[in-house]
Amino acid sequence: MHHFSRLILAVLLVTANSHFLTAAEPSTGEIYDPPVAKASNAGAAAIEGMEIPAGFRVELFAAEPLLANPVAFCIDEQGRFYVAETFRHHAGVTDTRGHMYWLDDDLACRTVADRVAMYKKHFSPEVFDSYGLEHDRVRMIVDSDGNGRADKATVFADGFNDRAVGIGAGVLARDGKLWYACLPDLWQLEDTDGDGRADVRESLHTGYGIHVGFLGHDLHGLRFGPDGRLYFSIGDRGINIQTEGRHLFYPDTGTVLRCEPDGSNLEVFASGLRNPQELAFDDYGNLFTVDNNSDSGDKARLVYIVEGGDSGWRIGFQFITSPTSRGPWNAEKLWHPKFDGQAAYHLPPLVNLADGPSGLTYYPGTGLPQRYNGHFFLSDFRGSTAISGVRSFAVEQDGASYKIADEHKFLWQLLTSDVEFGDDGNLYLLNWVNGWEKTGKGRIYKVFDPKTRDEPIVAEVLALTRAGMSSRSDEELQTLLGHPNQRIRQAAQFELAARPAAEAVPVFTTVAQNPANRLARLHAIWGLGQILRVQHLQPAFATLVALLSDDDTEVRAQAAKTIGDVKDNTTARSALIHLLSDNAPRPRFFAALALGKMPSESKTIQPLLEMLRANNNQDRYLRHAGVVGLAGLEEADLLKHADDNSAAVRMGILLALRRLESPAIARFLNDADPLLVVEAARAINDVPINSALPELAAVAGSQRPEFQSDEALQKRIINANFRLGELSNAKALSGIALNESLPDVIRTEALLALADWQSPNGKDRVTGLWRPLPPRPVQDLAATIDTDLSALLQSSASPDVKVAAVNVLGKFGSPTWGPQLLAIVSDSAQPAQLRAECLTALAAIDAQELPGAVDLAIEDKDANVRNTGRELLAKTDPDRAVPLLAETVKNGSLREQQSALATLGHIKSAAADDLLLNLLAEVAAESIAENIRLDVRQAAAQRQRADVVAAVQKHNVALGKEDPVSFHRDALTGGDAGRGKKIFFERTAVSCMRCHKIGGKGGDVGPDLSALGQQQKRQYILEALVNPNAAIAKGYETSILVLESGKTLAGIVKEEDAKQLKLMTSDGKTITVPIAHIEERVKGKSAMPEDLTKQLTPFDLRDLVEFLATQKDK
Repeated sequence: MHHFSRLILAVLLVTANSHFLTAAEPSTGEIYDPPVAKASNAGAAAIEGMEIPAGFRVELFAAEPLLANPVAFCIDEQGRFYVAETFRHHAGVTDTRGHMYWLDDDLACRTVADRVAMYKKHFSPEVFDSYGLEHDRVRMIVDSDGNGRADKATVFADGFNDRAVGIGAGVLARDGKLWYACLPDLWQLEDTDGDGRADVRESLHTGYGIHVGFLGHDLHGLRFGPDGRLYFSIGDRGINIQTEGRHLFYPDTGTVLRCEPDGSNLEVFASGLRNPQELAFDDYGNLFTVDNNSDSGDKARLVYIVEGGDSGWRIGFQFITSPTSRGPWNAEKLWHPKFDGQAAYHLPPLVNLADGPSGLTYYPGTGLPQRYNGHFFLSDFRGSTAISGVRSFAVEQDGASYKIADEHKFLWQLLTSDVEFGDDGNLYLLNWVNGWEKTGKGRIYKVFDPKTRDEPIVAEVLALTRAGMSSRSDEELQTLLGHPNQRIRQAAQFELAARPAAEAVPVFTTVAQNPANRLARLHAIWGLGQILRVQHLQPAFATLVALLSDDDTEVRAQAAKTIGDVKDNTTARSALIHLLSDNAPRPRFFAALALGKMPSESKTIQPLLEMLRANNNQDRYLRHAGVVGLAGLEEADLLKHADDNSAAVRMGILLALRRLESPAIARFLNDADPLLVVEAARAINDVPINSALPELAAVAGSQRPEFQSDEALQKRIINANFRLGELSNAKALSGIALNESLPDVIRTEALLALADWQSPNGKDRVTGLWRPLPPRPVQDLAATIDTDLSALLQSSASPDVKVAAVNVLGKFGSPTWGPQLLAIVSDSAQPAQLRAECLTALAAIDAQELPGAVDLAIEDKDANVRNTGRELLAKTDPDRAVPLLAETVKNGSLREQQSALATLGHIKSAAADDLLLNLLAEVAAESIAENIRLDVRQAAAQRQRADVVAAVQKHNVALGKEDPVSFHRDALTGGDAGRGKKIFFERTAVSCMRCHKIGGKGGDVGPDLSALGQQQKRQYILEALVNPNAAIAKGYETSILVLESGKTLAGIVKEEDAKQLKLMTSDGKTITVPIAHIEERVKGKSAMPEDLTKQLTPFDLRDLVEFLATQKDK
């Protein structure tokens, strides 16, 4: 009997799930009908492969064709599910890693229109038009018969297909309205006639997503805060928004924003994030996110989001590869939890957590066992079912901030993109199904504990939610402010706050003053804040002020926080100042933040300084609050205390001046504390504060011994001189290069800056951000730096430093340098790398000594010098060069052969065509060494003569593109492990480090490759790169098996040979299954990108294979 029908039961796509255009959409006359997978029972079968916590059950709630390619979802008060579906993923929404040629243009974008114009500049008309074909959309899914399984779906809204549109990545429903985050807009949608389709569509604001950046760094994270405002996040694609006469411009970093539900009063709440996909509030109104890593050995981070906080990330870091990948992000350990000496301007994460954080939610308090009270649930999306799932954790107070507690895997082996609690006691998981690319599939699972889900409180919550709050009395709402369920408390609060103030304020006041229920009191405080943001009512405000002296620490803290946000709050200043000396850190924290938002008054400064002094830089969050408080004061008042004997006080003033972008911050470049000097340099360079650049540049001439090894400071000193661009600054850079007390990396950086002097790249040398400089004259540059460079070449400087110096000479030196460069070429005692660079420089300055130097070089004992000599000879005397190159290909060392073939690819000589034609024939006959076959093919591919072009095409056909391993077989040998290492650890486009680790450096998503060369042959390595789904590493491959007996098994394949496989099931047991007993098998996809070869040249691929094959550490 054929049992595969149990696994794939296809049905016709039901047209009841019809697609409709909304009233606000342009009518094209066509209904958008994208490909969606047909129904099957694969979703139900996949449950067997999940690692499910003890006592819990999992059931399938919805599956394709009801949903496809699901990114995010929400559930409204009536139990309707709204799913953000993407069909624009890689079909209208792209990723700069696939278009590195436009990197500078992308970083330069400052508006959404700039980004679209960039598409038009780089794409053909056909490709540009294709970016407007596919839609993202919102699907509404319902369980119409109440049997616990969805059975109907309608397209709630589509038409999101403008070329500027990103991935729709956030939905949130409340009171009949749906907020939809789909950059460049935040939308509010509404179905006013109840037909399941939005007929009202309003853009609340536009201007989100000015860069392309990385796929998925979109607008998302919609969540209502305890203050009644809408909070949401965007990744580092940046924003440029004009709204209500204000300009919100954060072009190069991710932010958390908030606004009123109608979109008014939009403001940036926090910044410095990379890609915070979801947000969640705990019971105490604290906001958290888990921010994604940058795929360079750094880790994802649990972040406590506070007002005005900066987490340190800038988009320019993403594309810095040297001398440290990701620049300051890695070099200065900005992603690490707090440590002494850390950069002070940013707030460090609480802990490094997860590898692919996406959905995040907070347990509302009913439906799960007591263990999960106060817990968050996080989707850890790693591209493969086998290594993905849901984590859970709690937080515990740690000073003014928090620390993680009870972190564990909750449910595993499910590729979840989002997670959310229903009002029915279930935890719902949104399943992308598998891989990184669209599958046309999607599922929603529900997870529950049968015992706790059936408790009366769960049914009570469901009934309260379905009935709503609008018809309830004030007295009932007052009682519900203390309900065990967070959502019920919040719904009661929001309903009361929307009622006439004369009705609501007494209720909130009574609850806020009653110590019986702490959480009820907090909701009452937040409700008063909602009212007071709209109008100042003295009785309500007086209640909040009185609560600043309450016995409950959290009540004091939340009262202070709320006062900071309300109108006409200055009469609370004295009470807030008093709170700065509270015996608990959270009241101090929120009091300082509130004072920072009040009009400046000089009496505030001393209490803030005393708080900073007492903190002594220990609690980073308290320091942040103190800085925000100081930044609200007059600069003149701050500067009066700039020489305080407390380094903590001075640091607070420095950071406040950074926020004010004040050039007065330069005074701290002379501070006695080295940490303040470096922090001042960070501010001047990174913000930037351009008017203070001269003072920063001048530090080069007054180097204190303790600064000489501080790379963070030295690189910013170099950059300041580079950006100022005067001859005196060039002289300062050559002086840095000559300074033997500085590290080689700094001396080399100074020389690299000089080499770029004439035509600066638009990216900042430290931050990688787009900060272009004009071209600069260089007629007097050589005379300015000649003496220093000559002295450097005669010094004991390292070869790397001298090579960098010769590189500068090659750009700006005169032919008079010829004799000195020739002397180095002629001296076999000099390092080969330096001698080769001198040869290149001789050619660049057109020195008369070049021919003699080339003659010496081609006879040199060192292969690198000979290679350079032959390359230069090919340019000056091609006819003489070809026979030499032919001889080298025949008898040279491997690297010489490869260099000679590369030269033959571009040499201007018909003889080169003849030679390569013969070599191609040898490749076809397999009579030439394997390790240079790729070089022959690539060299021949550069030639233009018709017979060579035809031979190349014939050879490519013979390779057979249908078999990617066969097509790339010439990449098996001949690679350079050193170059492969740089690709693995530094190449942004492939991001190997994101998932894999070598030598303890890298990510934990995929297998550790430290011993790959010992464990696998080169053929396996090549196949894993070019066809990753063919051979998934054991322990990372999921499979669903249908046996001859009809039984279905699911799990992770741990071992397999020709006779049997070992499958680890969801309960951790390993089952041995004979291959002969398996009737059908469905494999999960590899988390490896399927299009990796699109980001690598054939030589890159060969080098990467070589590097991986050399990894043999146990």
